[in-house]
Amino acid sequence: LRLKFIALPLGRKLGVRDKVRLNAPPNPVLETFYATHSKKPKEGELICLSKQCDLPARKVETWFRYRRNQDKPSLTTKFCSVSLFVLLLQPLQRSVYWYYMMEFSFALLLTFTMAFDVRRKDFKEQMVHHAATIILISYSYCANYLRIGSLVMLLHVSSTFLLELTKLLHYLNWRRASHLLFLIFSSIFLVTRLIVFPCRVLYTSFYGSMEFYQPYFGYYLMNALLMVLQLLHVFWASLIIHMLYKFVNGTV
Repeated sequence: LRLKFIALPLGRKLGVRDKVRLNAPPNPVLETFYATHSKKPKEGELICLSKQCDLPARKVETWFRYRRNQDKPSLTTKFCSVSLFVLLLQPLQRSVYWYYMMEFSFALLLTFTMAFDVRRKDFKEQMVHHAATIILISYSYCANYLRIGSLVMLLHVSSTFLLELTKLLHYLNWRRASHLLFLIFSSIFLVTRLIVFPCRVLYTSFYGSMEFYQPYFGYYLMNALLMVLQLLHVFWASLIIHMLYKFVNGTV
């Protein structure tokens, strides 16, 4: 049922299509040899088979190539088997479900409220970030990439709440507390976004996954969105480093 109603429609939506294959024409002699002797006959065997079937050796060789291709699983079959493998390895726990729903709702809320909030200097970057986040959460949930999706959300949440708390303390004019919290936030942000995210998440998504699967549309979509996030991380990291420089020089 999972293959028929989940993996197969998902593959079609993502553009997974089988290549047109030429089937080997029926030939009892060659079929018997293929099944009982060898799928790749040697040159002497090709000559012998060509005499038995009254066919040129080149056509016999072509027949065996077509016949071997028939036994290879199609791209759709491979996609469905990988999808089933992912579904079996990553069951959706109730806690993960609610975590996804909360993060998705929060991302949507931020996207809508930014239009009515005070417009900051990085307004465009924030909108791009929220759009990429919403698409990534949706896609990782639908494709059942729950592990990488949860890890990406966790890395972002680990520093985001500290930034909001730092702003609150700054508005309350609690300078020492806000400065200390900003240093903690900066350390966590730079480590998680510039070290952990590219070295663990991006590396695994770009290269580690290729050890087991072939690239397809979803591979390019997810990695493109992850790279968008990484570019935004670099942009915000430069702002944070600039703030730290001003902080050290006592201009903040």
